[in-house]
Amino acid sequence: MGGDPALSRRNPLIALAEIGKADNLAKDRPVWVGAGVLGIVLARVAAQSEAVTRARIAAGSCESVRPIDRPLAIGTVSKAVGLLQLYGLLATSEHRLQRGKHRVEQLSLGRLVTAAVHVILDRDNPKGVRIVLFDVGGRTIHAEHREIFPAPERNWQVLAQTIHARVSEMRRDLRDPETGVAPQLFGVAVEVGAPVIDGKITPLSWIVHGDVEPIDLNEKLRELFAAAKGDDELPPAIMVENDATCLTALTWKDLGYTVNDLAVAVVLDNGIGGGLIMDGRLRRGRSGRAMEIGHLVVAHRPEPRTAAAGELDHDDGVDLDDPVCVCGLPDHVEVYATIASLRRDLHAGKVEALEQAARRMEPEHARRVLTRSGAFLGQALAHVCNVVDPGLLVLYLPRELADTNPARRTSQYVEHTKKELEQAFAVRGRPSTEFVAQSLPVHTAGLEQLFARAAAVCLLDDVIEQALDHVPADEKAGPATKTGGS
Repeated sequence: MGGDPALSRRNPLIALAEIGKADNLAKDRPVWVGAGVLGIVLARVAAQSEAVTRARIAAGSCESVRPIDRPLAIGTVSKAVGLLQLYGLLATSEHRLQRGKHRVEQLSLGRLVTAAVHVILDRDNPKGVRIVLFDVGGRTIHAEHREIFPAPERNWQVLAQTIHARVSEMRRDLRDPETGVAPQLFGVAVEVGAPVIDGKITPLSWIVHGDVEPIDLNEKLRELFAAAKGDDELPPAIMVENDATCLTALTWKDLGYTVNDLAVAVVLDNGIGGGLIMDGRLRRGRSGRAMEIGHLVVAHRPEPRTAAAGELDHDDGVDLDDPVCVCGLPDHVEVYATIASLRRDLHAGKVEALEQAARRMEPEHARRVLTRSGAFLGQALAHVCNVVDPGLLVLYLPRELADTNPARRTSQYVEHTKKELEQAFAVRGRPSTEFVAQSLPVHTAGLEQLFARAAAVCLLDDVIEQALDHVPADEKAGPATKTGGS
């Protein structure tokens, strides 16, 4: 991403670095602080649970595995802090630390907000949104709005316009009663349960048919928010990302960025997604389709001459009448291990719990459905471990599947997931991959808030990554002599 002139419009840290450079040149003082230094300083503040001092920011953390873990001179930090404070990205704490005879200034994230958007999908079209205004670090909710669109308005253009209109209204509602000033917008982070390829949303059915242009929601939002930006405001960062990728960024943050290599998988109603941290960086692949766990082949469909149509094959548990994946191909793990597929195979009613459906069914049949689904998921995760060898694999499951109480029939799902995963070469290695199963929130609001927070965190990491990779246009021609704080 380094060297792209358009990034200065997309990334507030790069824009801030360019502003600082222009100011310094005008004053004939070569003390420009580059975007990478600004990114490191902001990242180290954001990674702390409480306010930190300039000295601690400069020292970094020897435990960090992020690509920001290099020492900075106090003078360099002070220059970066000055710019970040000037534009509201950092703030001075009301409390100061007593260090000997001196009272040391503490810094925390500024009062800017991130608009995090969870897109509620109806097949391939948006049917609504939950918009949450977070602080930049994704910790505190300042405002929240949920909206379902009328059926005729369920399209991506309406989604972009709605996001812009509602975010603007929510910011106005947060105006300071004394000054009348609304909080500035750091960025807009949108997560969507569909592949995001080269920054564009591409629903799976569109990939299959190949006759529909991907949705450049990123560009639509950038145009809308740029037109409304005040003269003294930095351009808001815009990010549109897959939901599983966002959840991976949030998991990494909640682990304190202490895991070098992390794989995340999540089982949802209609899909199985995944994300990957390798060598301390979020990896998306060449086009953004990395870790599409749901489309790993895990089953083998028997030939018609060896099994009658509709007859369950005892060796691999595959039925010749099993449906194909939404992408058009057979035997993918999404066909067998999602909530929707379990509801289908357990003949569950619309609002019936999976455990209730399993108990209503003949015990052996229910067992075979649940063990087959769990085993196929375990095989897919084993493939992931054998290919990328993560230090930690985190699996997010709906609570009714994450419950390992042996009295519950549905516990067989995760039990057989673990059994299959334990056979993976990488998992049995030394050191072995650690496996953790996490429960997703039960209620819709909690789940939507989780993914919105994940988008806010992913946006901040994305901005910092861009800043670290940024190469100013005047430095691309060859090595430049750097002075001052960069």
